[in-house]
Amino acid sequence: MSDLAVTALRDVLPEAEEWDAAVIDTPGDYGRGTAAAIAAAEVVIVPVPAETEALLTLDRMTEWRAGVTRRLRRRMPEQVVWYVPVKVDARQTLDNDLIRVLTERYPGQVSSPVRKVGTSATSAFAARMPVGLFAPEDGITQDYRAALAPILATI
Repeated sequence: MSDLAVTALRDVLPEAEEWDAAVIDTPGDYGRGTAAAIAAAEVVIVPVPAETEALLTLDRMTEWRAGVTRRLRRRMPEQVVWYVPVKVDARQTLDNDLIRVLTERYPGQVSSPVRKVGTSATSAFAARMPVGLFAPEDGITQDYRAALAPILATI
């Protein structure tokens, strides 16, 4: 990405007629690659880990994403943004509070939660495979399917 203009993906992807959709996985940072992906994206999926600082980090990222969107997506359709609570333990008050706050802040934009990573996800990562292919019947795979279903329905 460092050699490309930040708007390169935004300008190139609409011409890629051989694909119905393109998934751009970025690190959760404020770099050029993330800005380029946001500039190009029609749908943004934001994983929100059930961790103490998650909402503070999310507030900063949301503000930054909004700035990138204003500058780089002028006269383009409004983006759809989804929030996916991840690493959730339903027995933990903090995790349930996070889901409640997300749902209040972003009504209709929060997917069902994905539980804490289990051994299948760790093993899939080590095998360099998506967990859905590595362990298609595992609980975490089912969580991701449920979380992504309403998002995929909007594409």
